[in-house]
Amino acid sequence: MRWLFLALLLTLATPASGAVPHAAALLRASNESGVSFDLLAAVARVESRFDAGAVAPDGSVGLMQLQPRTGRAVARRLGVPWRPFDPETNARLGAAYLGELLRRYGCPRLALAAYNAGPGRVDRLLRAGRPVPQRYARKVLGS
Repeated sequence: MRWLFLALLLTLATPASGAVPHAAALLRASNESGVSFDLLAAVARVESRFDAGAVAPDGSVGLMQLQPRTGRAVARRLGVPWRPFDPETNARLGAAYLGELLRRYGCPRLALAAYNAGPGRVDRLLRAGRPVPQRYARKVLGS
């Protein structure tokens, strides 16, 4: 019930006060995944500007800009259909994936780098003792 009240408040807020589009979907995804609402909203803001129909040149889709291969894999793990342009589904899958990365890396900056560039790239950089790019993480955490 608490999440419904918070979602209603966030949805009814005026744009000048910082309304978060798709707040209810992001809040439900936050509650289910354990990833903070603020972090999910920041990722959605940076990735798609809260546009559930967004398609990036690299093929990322939806609110949380998931790569189709990643989105399908997470959907299979959760036992849900892959509906990339449904904000509820996309928020849920993006939150689950980000939660996996947070547990894997134990550090929000590394998890965000992996969300953006892929965990394979982050793992290669870490194994090689090279720095992991932080521009995306700074952008998300500063939004």
